[in-house]
Amino acid sequence: KDFTCEVKDIDEKGIVTMYVNAFNNLDAAREISMPGSFKKTIKENFKRIKHLYNHDRTLLIGAPLELKEDSFGLLVRSAMNLEKQMVKDIYSDYRFMAEHKRTLEHSIGYNLIKWSYDKTTDTQKNLEYQLFEYSTLSFLGCNESTPMVDLKNIENIEENINTLEQMLKGQYSDE
Repeated sequence: KDFTCEVKDIDEKGIVTMYVNAFNNLDAAREISMPGSFKKTIKENFKRIKHLYNHDRTLLIGAPLELKEDSFGLLVRSAMNLEKQMVKDIYSDYRFMAEHKRTLEHSIGYNLIKWSYDKTTDTQKNLEYQLFEYSTLSFLGCNESTPMVDLKNIENIEENINTLEQMLKGQYSDE
C-alpha cells in the first residue's frame, strides 16, 4: 500500500522531515488513515523502522530520528546515510525537486492491525498500523494530496507561501 508524503524540511546534513501519511484523507485505494493509528507502533516499534528506497529491503537509505503524529498526519524526521552514493543521488533528487517546486513521493510498509469498512461509501478507515518502513519513491504513491510544504534551502519565503497556497487550492497540474 502506498501513501504519498509531504517533504516538510531538508538540510545539508541529510536530515529530511516529511509527512509519510495524512489523516482523514481518502487515498486511491479508498482508505482513510485515522488520527492515533500510529501511536502504538511508534511506542513499540520505533527502533526497528527503516527508511528504504522503493520498498526494496536491500536499499536502506536512512533511519528515523523522530516519528510523531500531529493534526495533519505522521511526521518523520529521517537521517539519510550520505556515505552511500545511491543515497547522495536520492538526496540530490530531493533538492532538485524542491528547487522546481515539486516533491518526491513516499510510501509506507506496514501490517494493518485494526480497521473498519463502510459498504455504503466503499471506504476503509485504518485505525491501527504496525509500521515497518517508509520509502522514498522514484515514482508515484497512492496518496497524492500531501504536497511539499517547506525546504530550508529555498531562499524566497514569499514564493514558498504563494506555492503552498496554489497547492492547497489544487492549482497544480499532474506534471
